[in-house]
Amino acid sequence: MQSKAVTCILLGTVLLCLVYVPRSRSAVDALFEDYETIINPNDYPGSTNFEKLQHALNDVPPEGAVVLLSSEIYQGSNLTVPSKVKIIGVYGSIFKLCDCAVDPFMVIRNRANVEIENVTFDGNREHITDSYASLIFIGDGCENISISNNTFTNFRNQAITSSCYDPSSHTKYIAIYRNMFYNGAGAAILLRGSYDEQTYFLEHVEVYENMLYNLTSNGKIGVAFTSNPNITNNKLVSCEASLSGSIAVRGCKDAYVAENSITSCTARAGIFIETNMIFPNTGVFVIENNRVTGQFGKGFSLSGSSGVDAEITLRRNSFSQNSGPDVETTNVRIFVYDNIVDTLEDLVLSPTTVAWGNLVRFNTGYIFIQLRAR
Repeated sequence: MQSKAVTCILLGTVLLCLVYVPRSRSAVDALFEDYETIINPNDYPGSTNFEKLQHALNDVPPEGAVVLLSSEIYQGSNLTVPSKVKIIGVYGSIFKLCDCAVDPFMVIRNRANVEIENVTFDGNREHITDSYASLIFIGDGCENISISNNTFTNFRNQAITSSCYDPSSHTKYIAIYRNMFYNGAGAAILLRGSYDEQTYFLEHVEVYENMLYNLTSNGKIGVAFTSNPNITNNKLVSCEASLSGSIAVRGCKDAYVAENSITSCTARAGIFIETNMIFPNTGVFVIENNRVTGQFGKGFSLSGSSGVDAEITLRRNSFSQNSGPDVETTNVRIFVYDNIVDTLEDLVLSPTTVAWGNLVRFNTGYIFIQLRAR
């Protein structure tokens, strides 16, 4: 009989269950079929599991390899990852930040084709004070980075973060999906790039189907100065980001935020879009089919100044039982339509907003609002 590890979180009347089922051998074969070489860190020298793992990663050949972890704790910091590698954990594979770390646990810089899957990341926040001690750091010059089906917990700073400022070495095609983030004290995902005129140094970011639960201080998904970020189908429950948004987008190009569920969080807004002439949003922004419920703060907020060259659309979202206005816009042109709000007063729209077809809840149904503002 296959063994299972089950983690359950009770939230009010909602029971969230994370079930790990070991892969069948055929599934493992399919996962590894891209690389012929499989590396076991236990075959390498080192006084700790972390040292063995670093030596194993250093031995990845140019054609690539799978590094297959054991059910052990790998404790350290500043793990250097090569290109063309799949790091695959089993139940009990734990990457733990070492006491008093001043660097991230894992650093990916100038690398391509890196996959990390099925590992538990422990941020060891009781013994961390340095603000640079995140769990995964993505730097300049990276391409095709995939982080999926991992668990991130007990972190003081960001779980996954990036800093991309080199105009000659862009980072692109980052996928972060189906991960669990819980009981942390920082941002789950905070990706930051930079730009020069219309050229962005961080491009094509996919963040989808992640679960965030009970994150404090800055518990959010945030992207800044990035082109083509897609944030979809994530669930955020009981997270706090009082100075930002539960999902925050700043200074980006062509963003898509859709099908996210935000419940009982504390932030300036469930979805927060910020733009001005210093960090302008450009291109096309679509925010659709999201659900923000029980937010201590606004449901959606667009903050910025006039003169920003972006076409922003807020449509078919549902906002309910939030402490602030469900939709608030200021000084930036935006199209707002087919959203559901609690009251007419929950639509706080600037003169630059074009709005129509929004619905207000009543006990017996909805009332249609034909509203335009320019």
